Formats: sequence, structure tokens, C-alpha cells
Amino acid sequence: MFRQRKAMLAHRHAVPAAFSAFFSIEEHQKAVDYGRARLQLGMARMWFQGFVLASWFYFGFLSDLDTILFDYVPSSLWQPVALIGIVSVVDGMLSLPWSLYSQFVLEERFGFNRSNWKIFSGDLAKGSVIGAIFLVILGAPLVWLMNTLPGVWWIPAFVFYTLFQFLIIWLWPTVIAPLFNKFSPLDHAELALGIKQLVEGAGFQSSGVYVMDASKRSSHGNAYFTGLGRAKRIVFFDTLLQKLRPEQTLAVLAHEVGHLAHGHIKKGLVLSLFMSAVAFFALGWLTLRPDFFMELGLSPTHGVVLLVAMWLGGLLSVPLAPLMSWCSRRHEFQADRYAIERTSPEALGTALLELYRGNAGSLVVDPLYAAWTYSHPPLTERLAAMPYPTKD
Repeated sequence: MFRQRKAMLAHRHAVPAAFSAFFSIEEHQKAVDYGRARLQLGMARMWFQGFVLASWFYFGFLSDLDTILFDYVPSSLWQPVALIGIVSVVDGMLSLPWSLYSQFVLEERFGFNRSNWKIFSGDLAKGSVIGAIFLVILGAPLVWLMNTLPGVWWIPAFVFYTLFQFLIIWLWPTVIAPLFNKFSPLDHAELALGIKQLVEGAGFQSSGVYVMDASKRSSHGNAYFTGLGRAKRIVFFDTLLQKLRPEQTLAVLAHEVGHLAHGHIKKGLVLSLFMSAVAFFALGWLTLRPDFFMELGLSPTHGVVLLVAMWLGGLLSVPLAPLMSWCSRRHEFQADRYAIERTSPEALGTALLELYRGNAGSLVVDPLYAAWTYSHPPLTERLAAMPYPTKD
């Protein structure tokens, strides 16, 4: 983060030569200032979250809460679920000021925020209820399996978790997402025809093309595929359609289709399942090592085991970040090539430039920072690989 911040500030005074024909100095400086503000907020939030995580152990909060709950929730099934729920609520409350600052201060300062207190509080309430439902549906069966099948519980738990994940992916576009946003069928005959030809020409089908009212929260634009089987649908942010011409929108969609054509979605799903299987195996192994928890000053109860495993999983994913980022960037290049073969380098190139302008994306990137964290290649690399002329 420090390297990226230093790189952006060092080049704030002038637009990078490759983009001098497309971006004004004011747009470039806005992107630098926005990127710097986000980095500073991210660093502060990371240190705060680290302190909160350490506090659960160092000050004995987790152990004390676990002990207290045994008096109020004696059930061996619901006590662990209650522990996870209370910890989640506390973490959520401590994260709330950061979310408020990000939405109503940082995003507002740079002209991206379009949300209000009513929308924010509504999202928070609905998200909390859905999270509680998911906790009960997922947590209770896992704890029951831990009680019933000690030693091998993690095998059926992994199967149940996998089925639950597929259920959520299937329900998301038609049941869950509409709770937060309005989805309307695309009302643009020329664009809809182009999309139909593009998608069907690639051998894919969807339940329709929809426009999401993203503009009620932010001016950032995006597009994506979501769902499984017949529930799969194409979604455009209304903010994206406002920024791009039809041929540019088709190029962005062709990029997303490219991910499907190259099997990136399936590969990502298989990788996710593999990592979940490893995580459940490790969790099963941990349940047989009570000494590990005792050295941390914790009792190896089911609730504590699940929480510690969740936190460790997040920490252990950090060393894998460079590899995962590299794979993701490789997939993005493949999707770009697919898109320009079916549209044009100019359509995709100008679409990316417009999206960077509209989203205040940084034109200055530190190579090491990008290699570690970027899921998408820097804009200069994407345009050079098309190829698309970045100069007059």
C-alpha cells in the first residue's frame, strides 16, 4: 500500500504520457487523490481490524463470552451458534463507522456517493436479517455434525456447505439481489439485439438482460453474469449504460462472455471447492488438537473452533494473494482477447478508458503492488495487449 501511495503522489503533477490524449490533468489528479484516500482508509481499517482480532484473544473476550453463554444457552447445538452470532454482531458494529465514513465522507468528497441514510440503514437491516438466517441454516447443521460425528464430521459438513453455496448462487439473482436493487429488462432494442447475437453466438443462454438501479447508491459502473442454469442472467449497472455507447457496452459484455467461453467461472468454482475442502479438512484436524486452543487460552468448544478457523482462514489467504492475483490477471487478458475478436480493440479500449475516467481509476500503478493485489491488469498493460493506440 505504501509503495502504491508513493508512486501515485510522485506522478500527480502530470498525466502519464500514454494517456495524455484521453485524460485531463484534473481527471488524473482526482484519480490520484481518490486512490490515495482509499489506500489510507484501507490501511487504517486493516490495523483496526487487526487490533480487534487480537483483542478477542489477548484480553480474553472470546473465552469469557463463551463461558457466559454456557449459562444462558446451555444447548450444545445453539450455544456455538449464539457465540458466532454475537461475535459477528460486535464485529459488524465496530465496522459500521468505517462503512459510514467510506460511503458518506470519502465517496461523497469525490462525487461518487448517491446513497442516503434511508437506503444505507435499509441495506444494513436487510443484510443483518439475511446474515442471521444464513447463520442458522448453515451454522446449526455444522454444529450438529460436530456433535454427532466427531472425527469425520468435516466430510458431510463440506458436502452440505457445497450444496448450500450452490443454492445461494441459484437464488441470488431472483430472490436475494432484488431485495436490495430493482432489476428492469433492458429497454434498448438495438443493444438487446446485439447482446442476443453475441451471447447466443458463443453458445450460451440466459434468462434475460437486466438493468440494475445502481445509481441510487453510487455513480460507479459495472456489468456481470449471475446465477446458475436457467436462472442465469446478464446485469448492467444503469450507470454503465449512461457512460458508454452501445458498441462499447457490447465490448464490455463480450469480455464477460469471454470469461464463460474460457471456462474461468467453472475453474474458479472448482478452485473454490478445492480450497473449501482443504479448509474443512484442516478444521477437522484442528478439532482433534485441543492443545492448540489451550495454548491460546481458549477452551476447544465448537463455537470457538469455528471462529478461530474462520479468522485463521482469512490470515492464511494473504500469502496466496500473489498467485490468485496472477491467475485472475491472466484470465482478464484472455477475456480481453475474446472480446476484441468479436467486437473491436477500439470499442473495448475506449470502454475501458471511459470506465477508468468515470470510476477515477488510477493511471499510475506500482508494479509490486499490482502483482500482489491487482485482480485486473493495469490499464496500460490491457491496452498494449489489444493492441489499442494509447498515443496520438
